[in-house]
Amino acid sequence: MGCRLLRIPTHIPVPYYAQVASPEWAEAVFERGTPAAGDPAWRTWGFADPEQYAYWCERACGVVCVKMCCEAFGGPALPVSEWVSRALALDGYEIRAGEDGRTVENGWRHQALADLLRGAGLSAECGSANPEQVASILAGGDLVIASVSYELGTHRPVTRRSGHLVVVLGSELAAGDLRGFILHNPSGRTAALRENARIDAGRFSQGFSGRIIRVGGPRDR
Repeated sequence: MGCRLLRIPTHIPVPYYAQVASPEWAEAVFERGTPAAGDPAWRTWGFADPEQYAYWCERACGVVCVKMCCEAFGGPALPVSEWVSRALALDGYEIRAGEDGRTVENGWRHQALADLLRGAGLSAECGSANPEQVASILAGGDLVIASVSYELGTHRPVTRRSGHLVVVLGSELAAGDLRGFILHNPSGRTAALRENARIDAGRFSQGFSGRIIRVGGPRDR
């Protein structure tokens, strides 16, 4: 039996947005340390200056995933700066002081991201899932924001299981076995690892924390 691609219906397209305003800048910014403030498209994110943009593009995976899911289900098309502002109003980005006095950034609070989506009229629920359960959610027509290693957007070995968020669109099955996932990865270093990136199920499992946000269209509650 050949591979069978499961994804949300084609009449509900999921737009892709990168974690940098110019997607082709991802490798330069994240791998070579090129200052993001030089990105010629920085104004499209809605920030007042390139320095603000550069600060948040290093941290924007969560709100960019919210933006992709929101627009996929017909929600408002807001600039990234507006999603950042709304998330901060919910105390959605966790920063604390470490024992040595240095700042520690724990990243996006999943509950705050879910609250953003619900505030935009969608259904969203935080939870945990294994890869097979993720595939089942996708087959039912919902999207999944998954906590993974940023290394899934590179060709390097996977050494961690969290620290980054991606939108999972679909799964590949062959003879009933889970073979891979299809992702929109905001920080993918190359075109093949960004939009509709195909990640082998084993590699995905290596970098998947098990924490998800299940996202669906507007529903009666």
